[in-house]
Order: sequence, then structure tokens, then C-alpha cells
Amino acid sequence: MLCATCASADTYRIVSFNIGLSRDGPGELVRDLLKGEGDARLAEIAELKPDILALQGLDYDHDGLALDALQMRLGQLGHGMDYSFALAPNTGVPTGFDLNRNGRMAEPQDAQGYGLFAGQNAIALLSRYPILTERAQDFSTLNWSELSWATPPETEDGPYFASEEWSSLKLFSVAAWAVPIGLPDGELWVLTGQSSPPVFDGPENRNGLRNAAQTAFWNHVVSGGDVDGWQLPSKHWVFAGGLNADPEDGEGAKPELQAFLSHEAIRDPQPTSLGGAQDPDANHEGDPALDTVRWRRDRGPGNLRVDYVLPSAQFDLRGAGVHWSADGADDRLFRHFPVWVDIGWQ
Repeated sequence: MLCATCASADTYRIVSFNIGLSRDGPGELVRDLLKGEGDARLAEIAELKPDILALQGLDYDHDGLALDALQMRLGQLGHGMDYSFALAPNTGVPTGFDLNRNGRMAEPQDAQGYGLFAGQNAIALLSRYPILTERAQDFSTLNWSELSWATPPETEDGPYFASEEWSSLKLFSVAAWAVPIGLPDGELWVLTGQSSPPVFDGPENRNGLRNAAQTAFWNHVVSGGDVDGWQLPSKHWVFAGGLNADPEDGEGAKPELQAFLSHEAIRDPQPTSLGGAQDPDANHEGDPALDTVRWRRDRGPGNLRVDYVLPSAQFDLRGAGVHWSADGADDRLFRHFPVWVDIGWQ
């Protein structure tokens, strides 16, 4: 791991951070950001000084007030990022069905993606360079059932979802985008999203199968596959977001993720941290230094690598890391840590 705070002048720093600022009601995040309650997490961003920042774990509102407040506070902390992009996610959007089969509808578990309200736990993109919003692609409206690789969940008695349920479910429970950014050297396409957790289901494995289909989607995109008539138009791209799966541990879709990470078009920098390597909850098959999230083993699956920055093979890798210190200063809550990668244009 190289220096986390010292990218060179001809280097672009890409950061992905599941920032953990989502609240329980609409408008609460705006209030709390203006009160400075998110400053500890924002200070981590300011310290890393990203050129492009993919965020997960914050709430979306139609007028962009929360994102405006976040940008303002980030600027006050010393790292202004003037350009932003956000679209409504699938979280909290009602399906009209009892998806978890508990006899009640209109619960968070029955939405397209888990959410106490529409827009909870969304994603956003910030940049120091212009975001070319008119050409951005939103994949959040894609139906899971329409994909050639879709595997519908099954029970002993047949399909888990009724036909009308299956045909209405979106692929992404949160959101997924491809967004071009105008860098001084050229146009960079940022592929970003947040995948479904592969848990919180039953033997039908509906969430695990959805997670696998989402990873397979990104593999399709970087392979030059067609998405409703659109193809990735450049070899200069980076995936920055949450895949909610570890290639070695946990319950995520390992074959799909391993195939994605080893894709010939991707350079996996394998960012590491001393904090992850030394954390007492790092007891698993994979290298604990690669972990990006702390989920304690006594109340969860243990630490995992679930957050990624994956540049295309077109770029020169100049540094990478997970911003997780080994000095004991990090809080002991369940939390994700920022992942950063420095790339040079080729």
C-alpha cells in the first residue's frame, strides 16, 4: 500500500466509500449533515483527496438537498468537489407484493430494494471534473427476469416468485450507472452501483441469486455486451462501488465475482490495509488485509472484501489501499472503509 494522501500531479485518485450516513426517515440526513453529524466520515474523504468519489450508504431526495449539504460540508473540511450526480434508487419503491411471504405487504422487505422510505440508502457520484450527465446510463430500471443469465429462485414446490412478481422485479435493489467524466486527459467512464446483500433470505436463495446476477451484469458490460442498445464506448473506465460479495469468504456469489475480478479487461489492484490485517475479526480464508468492511463474527459474517475500485487494463496503477488504520483510532462499529486507487492515463 502506497501513500494514501499523496497522489502525484498526473495521477487521478478514485475512491469508493460506503459512508454509512443513511437515516430512518426522509429529510433526516439533510438535517444531520447541516449539524455536522457526518463530519467524521467526510473528514476521511477530505484526507484522501479523491478526484472521483463513488458513495454508497446515503439517502436520495428529489431536490438533491442531502447531496448539496454533503458537498458543502466536504468543501468546508478542505476538499471541494464541485460536480455531482445522483438518480432515484430502487430502495423503498413498493412492488405491491408480499415478497418475503410473511402475510404483510408494503414493508421494507417488499420493496424493489430494502428501504424504510423511497430513496433510503442510495448511491451518488462526486467529481472534481465535469460530469457529462447527458450521456449517463441508468441501469436501475432493468428487470431481473429479462437477463439471459437470470436464474429464478426455486423452492421444493416450484418457482419462489409468481410470474407477475418475477417479471416486475428490477435487477438492482439499489442502483447501477455508467457515467462519463471529462478528465484533462480524456473521457473516463465510471461504472458504479451497490449490489444486493446475498443474505436475509431463505433456502430459495433469492438474494444470493440476485447478487450473482448483478455481478454477472457488470461482467457483461466490461466484456462489451449490449444493454438495451448501449455498449461501453471506451476502454478508459473504472468500476467503483459495492458488490456485497467477497471472492473467498461469506455468502456472496464467488464464481461470478472471481470471474469478474480476473477478467482480462480489469486490473485488480487488490488494495490492502494494516487495520484489516490486524483486526481480531479477520478470521477467514482470504487475505484479511484486503477486507473493506468490519462485520464482527459474534454478530455477523466477520470482516470481508465487499467494496471495490477496479480500473480497466488501459490504466497504469500507481497506488492503492483501504483507508483503515492500525492505530486503534477507528471506531468499533460495523462499518465500511474507503477504498482508494491511483491511476495514470495511458
